[in-house]
Amino acid sequence: MLQHIDSQFYIMKDSLHIYMASAYSSFCTCFVSYSKKVHAAMEEANQNHHQKRKSQRRSQRKKKLPPPKPKNQVAMERMVLERKRVESQVHSRKDFQLRNATWCDNHYSVR
Repeated sequence: MLQHIDSQFYIMKDSLHIYMASAYSSFCTCFVSYSKKVHAAMEEANQNHHQKRKSQRRSQRKKKLPPPKPKNQVAMERMVLERKRVESQVHSRKDFQLRNATWCDNHYSVR
């Protein structure tokens, strides 16, 4: 009688081990597939984020371009004349400062 109970216990114990092993195996399989799905989703989100940042940087770069030059000839000539006028004012101011500078000013400006 005792041996019969003992053998039943071992059979139950073995079946429990088998059941636990299969449950663990199925858990691992599910966990691995879930983690793969999560990893793929995170990769996709990361890639979308980088593409969004890249397009933002590209749009910011486009904003930094210099203003376009005027297409009509009159406006272009007006811009050129304005630039020459400003440059001549700057040059005449420098010439005036150099002509009216004393020996001391030249001596100390060299240092």
